[in-house]
Amino acid sequence: MTKQAQQQQAKKKSKNKNGIEFSDKQVVTHLFRIAFPNLIEKASFKGGLPSFNFMMLFPHETDFSQPVSNKPGKDGKPRISLLKAIYNAKVEMWGEKKHWPSPIETPIKDGDDKPTWEGFEGHFYIKAKSYNPIKVFGTTPNPNGKGFLPIDPGLIEGGDYCRATISASSYDDPDCGVNFYCSSIQLVKKGEPFGDTASGEDYDDGVYEDQYESPEIEEPEESDEPEEDSYEDVPRRRQGASARPDKPSKFSYGANELKQRSNRKAHSPNESVFRDKYGRVIDIDAVEF
Repeated sequence: MTKQAQQQQAKKKSKNKNGIEFSDKQVVTHLFRIAFPNLIEKASFKGGLPSFNFMMLFPHETDFSQPVSNKPGKDGKPRISLLKAIYNAKVEMWGEKKHWPSPIETPIKDGDDKPTWEGFEGHFYIKAKSYNPIKVFGTTPNPNGKGFLPIDPGLIEGGDYCRATISASSYDDPDCGVNFYCSSIQLVKKGEPFGDTASGEDYDDGVYEDQYESPEIEEPEESDEPEEDSYEDVPRRRQGASARPDKPSKFSYGANELKQRSNRKAHSPNESVFRDKYGRVIDIDAVEF
């Protein structure tokens, strides 16, 4: 097979139904602030399959009808806009516009609907995901003259400024809509982290005195009564019971033990109250069996 025939065959395979190629759905985004980045480990969103994902925040002034650059892409074809990528994804799935279902959920959301989410107000937000690790690049040029060098995904934090290469894909099970999948992201510059209100000024001179004093422990009253059993015989009904016999936990006695002790002579005129061998007063009537 000649080289020309191989190229034609590859081009034919790259086409999907309705004549849409993968490059017809792929865009490089405008500059955005990243929010909720999950680039190191997969995370689930609204009960969906775990994925690497993040949200892109674009100012309301962003014109999604224009491509990020008028220069052709690496494949030599003119770059397309984000809205064009969404349109092509719909054509790929449903054909001509007259055949489109209604409604079709848009991937572009208004951040004003999330007033409690820091940084969202005054922005559109778009979610992007990938089931494979997302390649992350910085701004250091590659020595070979092509693109930029990769960086550690952990360097990207919520609030940083980035660009991403994303592709649109339609779905119709059970609802209809368009998602964006990300293949790579570039950290353009660091931004103020979302939710970062910590400051060294919080500590003033850095020296504080304890405001809480340890409570005084009252020693149990000594009793002339002979001990009837050992601490080891006492049921330990709850986790947290003391492991030291000389310092029993207040949770050491169970209901059966209290019933047994209620039959013994109480150290009080009230027959439902007695003082145990550690000097603690136990009120049987206050215990639910």
